[in-house]
Formats: sequence, C-alpha cells, structure tokens
Amino acid sequence: MKTKVFISSSFFLFMVLFFSLLFMSCTQEYKPLNPNNQEPQNRNDSIAYEFEWNYLLLKGFYFYADQELYGIDYYDGLLKSNDPYAKIYAMYEEMSDPFTQYFSPEYFDMVMNALIYSESTSGLGFEINKDLKVTQVYENGPAEKEGLQRGDLVLMVDSNSFSSKEIFDRLVEGEVDDEREIIVKRDSDTLSFTIAIDYISMPTVFLDSLDSIPLIKITEFTDTTSNVGGTYAEFKNALIKTDGAAATIIDLRGNPGGSILHCTKMAAEFLSKNDTVINEISKDLDSTTFEQVTDTAVYIAQKDGLGKGRYYVFLQDEGSASCSEILIAGVTTNLKSPVIGTLSYGKGIGQYYFITYLSGIAGVTSFNFYDKSFETYNHRGIMPDFVFESDSLILAKAAELAKAKTYKRTKKYGTTYKAFEKKASNSQKGKAQNKPGAFKIKRLEKI
Repeated sequence: MKTKVFISSSFFLFMVLFFSLLFMSCTQEYKPLNPNNQEPQNRNDSIAYEFEWNYLLLKGFYFYADQELYGIDYYDGLLKSNDPYAKIYAMYEEMSDPFTQYFSPEYFDMVMNALIYSESTSGLGFEINKDLKVTQVYENGPAEKEGLQRGDLVLMVDSNSFSSKEIFDRLVEGEVDDEREIIVKRDSDTLSFTIAIDYISMPTVFLDSLDSIPLIKITEFTDTTSNVGGTYAEFKNALIKTDGAAATIIDLRGNPGGSILHCTKMAAEFLSKNDTVINEISKDLDSTTFEQVTDTAVYIAQKDGLGKGRYYVFLQDEGSASCSEILIAGVTTNLKSPVIGTLSYGKGIGQYYFITYLSGIAGVTSFNFYDKSFETYNHRGIMPDFVFESDSLILAKAAELAKAKTYKRTKKYGTTYKAFEKKASNSQKGKAQNKPGAFKIKRLEKI
C-alpha cells in the first residue's frame, strides 16, 4: 500500500533548497530559506543524506509523485549493494518516467556540459554548400576573425583546387594551429585568407538557402554556443540577415530539444504581440508549507516578433522532440504553417535539473506542456501535413510550398499513444552524454 508522506521543514529539505542549483532556463529566482541543523560529518552519513535529499526532490518536484512515490522506508530497503549510490539509482528506476534520472558525481562535468554548452570541435570555423559558397561563418571563430564572409565562393585551399564539398572537407582537416590558405572570389575580387585551425564552439543555427528561399536549420537549444547569447541570439541574427524574405523554411529535423527559455523566446519571434506560445502545468515546492503545489504558466509573445509576417514551412522527423515540438506547436497553432516530414517524437514534458548535496545531478520531470487550445502532443507527436522520409522529397515540397505561400496547416497531433522507452541504469555513461529534452534553470538559495 502506498504511504502518504508529508514534506516538513526538516534540515534535509532546507539544505536541498539552500544548496541546489535547479536548472530553469537562464532566469534566477531567490527565495528566503534558513537551514537550522548541522550537515553530515562523515562519508557514510553523507551518502545516506544524498539518498534522503533525492527522495525529497522527487517528493517535491516529480510530476507523478502523488501516484508513484512510496514512503522513504520502501526505497531504503529496496536492495543491498556495495555501490553507495545503488539505492538512489534504484529509487529513480522505480519511477515510470524515463527522463527522471540520477547521475552520480563522476558524471557531473559530462551532464553539465550537455545541459549548457553546444558541442566543441576544432576547425576553421565556416561551412560551404555543394556550390562551394560559404553559407556559415561561425561567430567568434577563426574564419570570422580573418574576415571571411557568407557568400564568398571558395576557389582553392593551399593552392589545391577542388570540385566538391567532400574534397574541401578533407583539405581543411588538420591539427590545432595548422594554417590553411583559403582563396575566395567575392564579387569581382579574388581574396586570400590565411586561417589557423582552432578550438571552436559549434553554432546551433545554420543559415542556407533553397531555391533562393532562406532555410534556417536549428540543431538544439542551448545557453552557450559560438554566440555568447546562445541559440536564441543566433536565431535572431538569422532573422535579421534574411529580413525582407516573404517565406522561410525552418528545419528542426533531429533536434532533441534543450533550454525552454530559448525555444519559447524563439517561437515568439514568429508571432504577433499577445499570441500564446505554449501553456505549462508544473509541480513545484511551496517554500512556506513545504508541500508540492501545481502551477500553471502561459508563455505569451510580449511584442511583435522579428519574423512576424513571413510564410513559414517547418521540417521535422521522429528526432524532433521537446523544445522542437514547443516551437512547432507554438507557431503552427497560431500561423497554420505547414509541416513536412514524419511524426515527431511526442515529448510534451520537461525537467528541472538539480545539483545534489554530493554534486550528483538529478533530472526530475516537473512540467507538462499544452498548446494554445490546451491540447497535448505528449506521447502522440505532431503530425506532418505532408509525409516524406526522403531528404530530396522533403526539400522539394518545402520549396514548392514556400514559393506558393498559400497552403495552411490541416493536421494536428498523432492519434496513437506511444509509451516512452524505459531506460536502463541511470548511472550509464551513454545516458550522461545524451542531450536533454526540455529543461529550465532556476537558482534557489538563502537570502
């Protein structure tokens, strides 16, 4: 029988709120809390405290805690193991939601990097297309610093001419500090740039064109990219660069999500003032009663967006999840923009991320999202108006619709319930390397 557990203002709860860094976008909220007891003094007590800490996190913030969470004694006696974190893993594994998970301290850096940074690599810091034209110069990258520009036609690399992007990619490979001479044609001028390979943060927004129609590809939503303002700042730059376009294609295929702050702000840039982006129902902890409470929030466009007035076509696939779906649902329910591809993943939930007492990380599903009509795509996915899997067919249809600018979306969400796959051990390295789906950043600490 399930035991009803009330959260009191115990030392453990105070310390959870005092020391935890709770990820909720980039905004920070502060609440007054006053710890009134002593911390554990030895390792064994600390491990036990880490267990109780995580139990209270689940009790306070897990969306389905009232249905699934038993009394703490149940989890304390769940198994015997030499692994000091085994009880914590086992407790999280008991939750039905596969995105509610615990990472022990050894995975701290890996998870933190996945949460707040785009991928890092080494290179010259620019992209070309099949026509050998520069389509992207990474902000703050080596190519930008030397003066390379979008639209330059690349003629040679180190005196080597080439005829394909694949050959170009091989010619520019090398070690950090290796230099490459890039010869380009810009208007009627032939220019030479000597660019050194360096470490770079990858952008998450890539600007290209399809039959003279701007195509903006978004790979994830994160706080820190090649642009210090993250994905949202990159996206605004792409809209500014394509100002005046009558139609634009937005490619979210393979985008697993990220920061809710970024994707909701980006969705608002498509819309008119006071349009509803998304509705959110969340579980939080009342700092007075120390019991779980339910909150409802509505994300609304505060002003006309930079991209307001264009005709949009969205591309998605089964890898488009979480924040990608917030963006697609937020825009298409307002503008009736068509969607091309395959059924999206169907993840209409989001997580808080905590740093725990021993510097583990706990991800706790605390949010459910609903569109402006309070309908959900969770477990069902967003239906495309035109179903294609082939990249060439998807792009051809996107260009056709963007040129005509007349088709209005008719589909909604999937009709078949798809259960999320329950993951294996929460301590697996592979899981720590995965990108988060939709999460928020919030700091709670003593004032």
